Amino acid sequence: GSATDITARMVGPRLADLWGQPVVIENRSGAGGTLANTMVAQATPDGHTLLMISTAFAITATIQKNLPYDARKDFRGVTQIGTPTGVVSVAPSLGVRSLKELIALVKERPGKILYASTGAGSGMHMSTERFNLVAGIRPQHVAFKGQPELIIEVGTGRVNFAIPSRGPAMSFIKEGRLVPLAVNTQKRSPHLPDVPTILEILPQFERDATHGLLAPAGTPK
Repeated sequence: GSATDITARMVGPRLADLWGQPVVIENRSGAGGTLANTMVAQATPDGHTLLMISTAFAITATIQKNLPYDARKDFRGVTQIGTPTGVVSVAPSLGVRSLKELIALVKERPGKILYASTGAGSGMHMSTERFNLVAGIRPQHVAFKGQPELIIEVGTGRVNFAIPSRGPAMSFIKEGRLVPLAVNTQKRSPHLPDVPTILEILPQFERDATHGLLAPAGTPK
């Protein structure tokens, strides 16, 4: 149910049709993606094992030492697939209905508002920290294994806000279990046309994100 999982399940059937072969999505969550990365780095380079990555792949390679793979040498790039949409989300019980109200609440309660991410150094963590920096707020970080766990904790109000990907969060938004305050893309999402972008409220906000496909090094072009 993570963002990369959803992207893989969207692309997988099209690849199966193209190749005339079944495409199996094997979800190896945990450790900021390093478990899945390691498996693919060690796989036979015959094109049968591919890796769906997010921005966390580059971030992890930059900030973590002694990884069981070399991000530059153990993979071959295949394609860039797209940019995911993150949605600043809160539980209805928080009583916040806009991004400005969330920022004001965090400033009123310094150090007491919690935000969630999929782990220190993950793409979601970095994106939220950029939002915090631009908004001038200092909420406390709580890390989770993946987006499904994170979304549940925000929806129940045990954690105050997060910026999950639209795909995993959409069913909770439709059911009213999450309140979408803003999206972190340059333009509004066609799936959430009434939800403003962070840029509409904080024009200096910046964010980098991508999903892509890698193969083990040595895989023929």
